[in-house]
Amino acid sequence: GSGPASRRPADAGTPAAQPTAPAPRPVPETPTQHVERLRAELVRALGEDRFYAAHDRLLQVVEEEDDELLARDVNRILGDGHMEALGEILHLIDCEEQLADLLPP
Repeated sequence: GSGPASRRPADAGTPAAQPTAPAPRPVPETPTQHVERLRAELVRALGEDRFYAAHDRLLQVVEEEDDELLARDVNRILGDGHMEALGEILHLIDCEEQLADLLPP
């Protein structure tokens, strides 16, 4: 009903605010750990053969290359069901290149 028994104070059901210690911050990944995690996630999502075929094809890109040819090759390798992984593979390659620049020769 709509009588006084059905009315609840605004704060009913919410526990009183208790001071809590801040959650420990996660330890940030090193660049190497980040690259390894991204690669592992992509291999798990795409399968090893498909991932490495696409990764290797994207590493072969040269400035003068026909973008349409590259797009067709990558689409053929990944297939329509996995094209969303393209951005992630490109991100991984970018991270790998940055990591290579950080490491001594």
